[in-house]
Amino acid sequence: MLSSVLRSKTAIEVNIRIMRAFTAMRSFLISNELMFKRIETIEHNYLLVNRHLSEHDRKKATSSLLKTLFVCTALLASVNAMADDTKEVDDDFTHHRASITGALTSSDCYQLQLSYHYMIWRFFGVGGGFGNWQNYYEDGYASGPNWAIDGDDNKPWNLYLRPSVVLKTPPLALGQVRLSLYAEPGVMIMIPYTKVCIEKTYGLQVVDYDYISTNKGQWLAVDVHLGVNADIGPCGVSIGYLMSNLDIYSQMRHLSYNGISFRDFYPRKSFTQGAYLTLSYNF
Repeated sequence: MLSSVLRSKTAIEVNIRIMRAFTAMRSFLISNELMFKRIETIEHNYLLVNRHLSEHDRKKATSSLLKTLFVCTALLASVNAMADDTKEVDDDFTHHRASITGALTSSDCYQLQLSYHYMIWRFFGVGGGFGNWQNYYEDGYASGPNWAIDGDDNKPWNLYLRPSVVLKTPPLALGQVRLSLYAEPGVMIMIPYTKVCIEKTYGLQVVDYDYISTNKGQWLAVDVHLGVNADIGPCGVSIGYLMSNLDIYSQMRHLSYNGISFRDFYPRKSFTQGAYLTLSYNF
């Protein structure tokens, strides 16, 4: 063998890959023997039936057979490719994935989330995360005669739980880096309650405080992260685009004070988009 002549580390590695390739080919032929027999049976039946069909029916049957053979071949190739890919990287496959995600959105807010997923399969995992979102730029200011909302409470925020699934395509290996497309759809379950402070004023001076609250507004939002994932050993990074129907001012618009509704002070933003960055560790 090659490694018996050339004793370098590269020659030994090439030799191992050659043996794995022959083993995979042998396994492919053995494991798919039944499929080959079925294809042969289909071809035999086609020849028998073809003798008794008209020219028009023959064309239809040919087209149907070709489609059947194409689907069978495609499925067979896909299953075999995924099996081979899994065999090649089974040694470093782990089921646990912990991650931290940060995001900036078009609603002028940031998100920070800690997550855990159990990878049932190399390309599919289930789990969830815990995090919070916080508005950092005021896009409205509720006020009226001799009162105004406290500045700290004018930037809404909330905590949330986010059950989600992880979807990844088979990786493209570039040296030690494995690149894949990444998707993580989830549901944000938020605390359905908010409380704000109202400053009572006399001229420019604050003379008293009052508090109002509501349990109305959006408490459930659907979102999805779409991007590219790169794994280097047990560490990974994913970056991409996010979109959600989160409306950060939903609860604020259900508040009112002294007969004045907050609805007109805060814009309705029922669609949010932005960018996210996820750092992960597989163990």
